[in-house]
Amino acid sequence: MKALVRHSGFDLAGIVESLEVWNKKPEISLRQVDRNAVLDFIKEEYGIAPFSGDRCKALHVLAVLGAREYTTPVEMLTRFSGAMQKLLAEGLVSESPTRRGRYQLSNIKVCDWVLRALSRHCKTIIPTDDSIVHEYYERSIATGGVGIYALRWFAERRERELVFRILRDQKITPRLRSSLENVSGAMLRKILHPVLYSLPQNERWRLQDLLTPSATTLLSESLKGAPAYQVDQGMRVLCSTVNPCTVFDGWGIEDWQTTINKSSINSLKSLAYSILRYRLNPAANSLARALSSGDLQGVLTKCQTSMSSLSGLIGNLERLEKGCTAPFLEKVLSADLALVMENAEPGSFSSILYRMNEAEHPEIVMQFIVRNRDSLQKMLDRADWKARFWLLWNASQADKESAAVFMRQTSGTLLPRLDDDTYMPYLGLANYLGVDHPPAPLPSNTAIVAMIEEEWSPTAVGLILRAVAVHGDPALIEDLKGELSIEYWDWRVSSVPIPAVRDLLSQSLAIFCH
Repeated sequence: MKALVRHSGFDLAGIVESLEVWNKKPEISLRQVDRNAVLDFIKEEYGIAPFSGDRCKALHVLAVLGAREYTTPVEMLTRFSGAMQKLLAEGLVSESPTRRGRYQLSNIKVCDWVLRALSRHCKTIIPTDDSIVHEYYERSIATGGVGIYALRWFAERRERELVFRILRDQKITPRLRSSLENVSGAMLRKILHPVLYSLPQNERWRLQDLLTPSATTLLSESLKGAPAYQVDQGMRVLCSTVNPCTVFDGWGIEDWQTTINKSSINSLKSLAYSILRYRLNPAANSLARALSSGDLQGVLTKCQTSMSSLSGLIGNLERLEKGCTAPFLEKVLSADLALVMENAEPGSFSSILYRMNEAEHPEIVMQFIVRNRDSLQKMLDRADWKARFWLLWNASQADKESAAVFMRQTSGTLLPRLDDDTYMPYLGLANYLGVDHPPAPLPSNTAIVAMIEEEWSPTAVGLILRAVAVHGDPALIEDLKGELSIEYWDWRVSSVPIPAVRDLLSQSLAIFCH
């Protein structure tokens, strides 16, 4: 059985077909039923010969559409009528039990295997898979609205070339547009959103040819008060096809709050990102105001909110006007986050504190730290050294005294291992917070230089230099002056966005510039 699983490439359908071959050919052992044995069996079972002409072509059409879970209309098979009669008589092909005039392989599970066998054994020139599906699509849309649902199916299956080919077809586009006028706004979103993302960026304008003004209005109206993920999807379609994008015109605070109450923090994070991506800042401001005035606690507790999602939402909205974001941030940090913090990764919570510091709201962070002291201490206790370092640093930017207390209670005079990347920054942070440490050994000059050259964070570099200045002897500092790229970091100081980090790096560099 292990050999069978390996031969099948761990594919369940392949395993099932191999077992069926073994069942029908008891004279061979299960070990002998490999991929080639299955293909040979399919070749014999379906009468596939190098020049079996119409039989190969009929099987190919049936298998291509069957693999996509479509039944084949009889009109696509009439040119192979002789071969079809034989396949029907042999029981290899049957009429669809649910749709008259449509046919399928009697064993629809073997479509992919039939295609592989045809590729290996049939020498007859047969149409490409794309041309078969395109013909099917043309016939479907010519006989009714089913074509728009087939288009959605192709898009969801990531058949990008096929979707692109359909939308370039000037005969099909008017029919699609007409069919789309007769569906609901919700269905428009469900069809067009996957189509949008199956097209290359520079070809998404083609959706303009599918949306009439009335369909555009219908889609826009259907988004008002809908869950955030639906608003996000519909907005992306409209903003890719309509300029200027007026999707949120007419939305009131009640509409935003209805959307919020139907949504998770993760979907609100994605919506905020999309709104800002399309530069709809008034809509983003309205979302922030609605979040600050609505039942945010209910949104946080009804779903399993993750700290990373909450951090992402804060990060997306922190770029707005301070008057819009401050009430929202206060609302977030005044909410009961105990359950969220209990299950959170320390690193993701640290990023929330970072976002708050970046938005220059230290007073809100300080209130939060005081209110959630026990939960923060538990998080620090279970954090690894790196996460603990960043949590303490970000907390210190709002409440230095509390961060010092946290450090003493969490690690006391303990430090990471000397060869740990966090050792030097943590040692510098201890001094920054006024937590006394006995004289600590330092890595070699070469290791310190390498550490600074490879470090991307100006905070970490500033604290490493601080650790060297406090725990290194004057000779070590003089040696490092000639080896460190101080000029580079001196230049970097001006580009650091957070004042506290800029000051830390500037003060630490000053020691090495004399």
